Amino acid sequence: MRLSCQRAHRWLLMLGPLLMTAGCNPSIYFSTGTTVGLEATPPTGETPPAITFGYKRAELALVPVVEFNPPSDGQAKLTAKSSDLGCSETKNDAKPHNQTGTADTGGSGDGKAQPRQTTKVDAFSVLAVFHLAVNWFGPAQIEQHFATGCAARNLIHGLTEEEEDKRLAEEARQNLKEAEELVKTTTEGAQRLKKHAEKLENDARELKKKIEDDAGKLAGESTQKEKETREKKLRESGEKAKEWQQTAERLKSELNGINRLEEAKDKAESAQHKAEQAMNTEEVRPGAKQTKESAEKLVSNLKGSAPDVAALIKDAQDTLENVLTLLDQVKAKVPAKGTS
Repeated sequence: MRLSCQRAHRWLLMLGPLLMTAGCNPSIYFSTGTTVGLEATPPTGETPPAITFGYKRAELALVPVVEFNPPSDGQAKLTAKSSDLGCSETKNDAKPHNQTGTADTGGSGDGKAQPRQTTKVDAFSVLAVFHLAVNWFGPAQIEQHFATGCAARNLIHGLTEEEEDKRLAEEARQNLKEAEELVKTTTEGAQRLKKHAEKLENDARELKKKIEDDAGKLAGESTQKEKETREKKLRESGEKAKEWQQTAERLKSELNGINRLEEAKDKAESAQHKAEQAMNTEEVRPGAKQTKESAEKLVSNLKGSAPDVAALIKDAQDTLENVLTLLDQVKAKVPAKGTS
């Protein structure tokens, strides 16, 4: 398919400088073609007409490569000027002696290790930043920044390092937040369940006393109707005992999975480690330092509070066991139907 005259002209403008400077010293070539708005291409031969509305962009860049050709004396020489080099580095590569004590130098035979002839290539650093902003009630904005050499390479490294620090700092804050929530959930949950268990124990004691009184009165009732009324009260107490036993079992189940302080400790230590890793850049360092200090404090507090929370949970479990025993005693006082 043929290119339109306009497109062919655009590509020639982009390729022209590259073709004219072929064989010269290495340089950076960068060409951009941008269309914003409406572009109409008439039909030519087999090419159908085309209309483009919006944004179209074409870019072409030539990033040259520099060769290193170290001579036998180990001093690297460049095929390009040092001003064109940028941030390139080279290393001498010497072969070790062989087992016979002679150097493997490619036939020199003088017994000394000589630097190997090496060729190392290094591309120029290139950084291109493009920004397009389309405003509903204002003009469109197009920004482009282009950099090469050491500045671009260092900038890329700095941006990458800063982004990594931000990621680690955010993960550290999230881990710390989750650890604090786990501590809060465990502590408050254990206290709530302990309080509920104690109330249930008091209610079970009162219910036991009541059913014992009703059972004693049942033996002294003279008429059948009075006995039936007393038995009904006893059975109601028995039903209530069953309901409270189910509640006690549910509370026991909650207690078994409520202690997550060990998980909180792991998350706090993870937050501490990630925050320490996120202190390479000045912008992130203050927040990461604060997160690290908070995580260290939380880990220290957990060492002291973990035994207290464990004892609280154990007391609640023992209380619920006592509740179940009391309610079994209540149900034992319930007469069977038809005994009267």
